Amino acid sequence: MSSQKFKLYFPFILIGFVGVMLVLTMKLFTGGTQPAGVDNFQHATILSPPKPILPFLLTDHNRNKFTEQNLQGKWTLLFAGYTSCPDICPPTMTAFKLAAQQFERLGMKDISFVLLTIDPENDTPEKLNQFTGSFNRDFIGLTGPMDNISDLTKDLGLFHMSEPMANDHDMSQMDHSNHAGMKKPMLEIKHSGSVLLISPKGELFASFSPPIEADNLVQTLARIAPPK
Repeated sequence: MSSQKFKLYFPFILIGFVGVMLVLTMKLFTGGTQPAGVDNFQHATILSPPKPILPFLLTDHNRNKFTEQNLQGKWTLLFAGYTSCPDICPPTMTAFKLAAQQFERLGMKDISFVLLTIDPENDTPEKLNQFTGSFNRDFIGLTGPMDNISDLTKDLGLFHMSEPMANDHDMSQMDHSNHAGMKKPMLEIKHSGSVLLISPKGELFASFSPPIEADNLVQTLARIAPPK
């Protein structure tokens, strides 16, 4: 990896490393053991036992209700990001696109790709539809109330936070009497670059740390659930 790419991905690699350590700590204290056939993975951290996902209610890119039950019956690769993300999201969605093409060639059809927005104020279902569709028309975009999204990302262990951009600092020093005519401050959204693998039972099964590579997703899932 070039030094420029390393600088770009370093914050997300660090976040991914912290996530892996949390998973390993969870496994240590729960006393879980790897199920047969899923040990020694190079590109993914396998949760053992898999973690049940708490009930949630969101809306997909077609304005249909989407709950934890929609995650059942197929393998799902889920990523939390947003459509105007300038760095980590475009390459991750491109990795999803390439992985989907490889899965199709392998005859692995029961695999779903989900983008969970962490910017619901701007990412309407229509915007998500356009964005996810530009990579693959079968990709799913999810939005909803921020509280619902935060509850789900917390349950899944996906970090994200929003804070005013540095150039908005001066705005906060302006006369409060002018607030009514001021625009909302621009927010910088920071988030984990991890991709989660959810099993057909609707349980959190594994996680991939950034940078996300299509080959790693395909090789790992093909090993866990070999094409028939």
